[in-house]
Amino acid sequence: MTKRSVRWAGALLALAVIGGACSNGSSSNGSKPTGTGNGGTSAAGNTGGLFPNTQLNQPQFVGTPSIGGTMTFGLESKVLTLDPGQQMVQPADLEVGTAIYDNLVQFNDKGAPAPDLATSWTSSKDLKTWTFQLQQGVTFQPTNNPFNAAAVVAATKRSQAQINCSCKTAADSIASVTATAPYTVTYVLKAPNVAFPVQLAGTLGMIVDAKAAAAEGASFASKPVGTGPFVMQSYGNTITVTKNAKYWVKRDGVALPYLDKMIFKPLTDSKTRLAAVQSGGVDIMQTADTDNLVEAKKDPNLVIQPVTGSSATILILNIKKAPFNDIRARQALNYGLNRIDLNQRAYQGARVPAYGFFPPVDPYYDPTAQLPTYNLAKAQALVKQLKSEGKSTDYTSLCIPTPEASQDFSILKQQAQQAGTNVTLNTLDQASFVAAMLGGKANYNVACFRSPQAADPDEFYSSLHTGGSTNIPGYSNPVVDQALDNGRKFTEVAKRRTLYDTVQKEVTKDVVFVPLLFDLYGNVHSNKTSGLSKPWPNSLGLINTNTLYFIK
Repeated sequence: MTKRSVRWAGALLALAVIGGACSNGSSSNGSKPTGTGNGGTSAAGNTGGLFPNTQLNQPQFVGTPSIGGTMTFGLESKVLTLDPGQQMVQPADLEVGTAIYDNLVQFNDKGAPAPDLATSWTSSKDLKTWTFQLQQGVTFQPTNNPFNAAAVVAATKRSQAQINCSCKTAADSIASVTATAPYTVTYVLKAPNVAFPVQLAGTLGMIVDAKAAAAEGASFASKPVGTGPFVMQSYGNTITVTKNAKYWVKRDGVALPYLDKMIFKPLTDSKTRLAAVQSGGVDIMQTADTDNLVEAKKDPNLVIQPVTGSSATILILNIKKAPFNDIRARQALNYGLNRIDLNQRAYQGARVPAYGFFPPVDPYYDPTAQLPTYNLAKAQALVKQLKSEGKSTDYTSLCIPTPEASQDFSILKQQAQQAGTNVTLNTLDQASFVAAMLGGKANYNVACFRSPQAADPDEFYSSLHTGGSTNIPGYSNPVVDQALDNGRKFTEVAKRRTLYDTVQKEVTKDVVFVPLLFDLYGNVHSNKTSGLSKPWPNSLGLINTNTLYFIK
């Protein structure tokens, strides 16, 4: 086998529900954030002046790390599961997951796959056989079971056996996985896949202690065991993890993690979450609420790590149920959406309207494959035509009960009424919403979601390919399937771009997913907190917990 030199998209683009130092982002000593992380900078265009593009997706390492302490992390939702073999997709789940697990693969500061538990890898010329060399001397904690090739094989086969795994599409692509040496694992894929290392930077590559998982059964979701920087102490309304004294990673010669303990506290109301950081009850929080960022930027005691990319607030249309089983109803909904009005009224123009899967700065952006812009006359004409045939154009929208979602819905409802359509809002808490949507049990016409935050365009595979594990509406288009399959066979961006242009054009024509605004996410923290890694390019706003610290 020969080492493959793969060109990855330079712009960094997870699937979840809506929900330099900044002007206020320097520490009390005036130091500017420095350091390295994973993922190159990416901006979904200009963010309206809230943050300059140079401040987006940047690591923050300020001051001298203090060794020890307990840090409280405010989560945007309750945790659904900490088992990578289940539907572990929420930002809250994944953030806690970084404390428990390491991945086989991570990302470097340019967005390319880089070593983590795997030290290196090679592929066959046909991109079907991938061989990974592994770290030695690593153990799962607190079981003290060894991490080795046999452990990776067991964890991978466990993921393949889980019918509800969010990694199912990736896991099902593996024909065999074997330990070819004590610290060498070989994957043989059913078809070529240039993006396989990227998949191992997701939940498929979060290596669990399969022996512990077998012993715990269903309770493993709340009693996880990995090789990560922390060990589970307690799981409940809050989640507490303690330092893994045998953790194998160092930074600048210092053993990680810096902290003794972390407490993860779900605070589902974004305003309450921000108030908790301002009062000192929480040290750092995650938020997808732009209002939080606007308010936090006014506070000189808070620091913001703003994050953006390909992830966008989107509407998923139920194409198997009236009214959206008729493409004219889908077209009418899109024509009736005034994204610029939504952005101005809800976000003071801070976000960027989205008409397709990639922002304009992305190398895979296709200007000819964007949804049509706002045209009220066309929306009204289509609605009138459907009604003349005795078809209802009214629908129900399913979202989560946050102030931001309610605000957005109110604006979108007004726009729909102008087009001649009435809309009703139903809500579910975020954990229940994700479980219902990914489990195929949600009753909806339109659902509020986020499109993938993709480090590689192949990450749209599972949400667009027929039978994909996150293909919520059951979308099926043979042209899209073939282009997605072929996109895995080439290393050259030019060849891949042609194929992903086809994907974008077809999905846009079918009007199944309607993006609204590219996300502006943020990690907000006190000016005494630092050590934020570069946000993961495949999960919006996700940062490593192993490097977090309090400033001396």
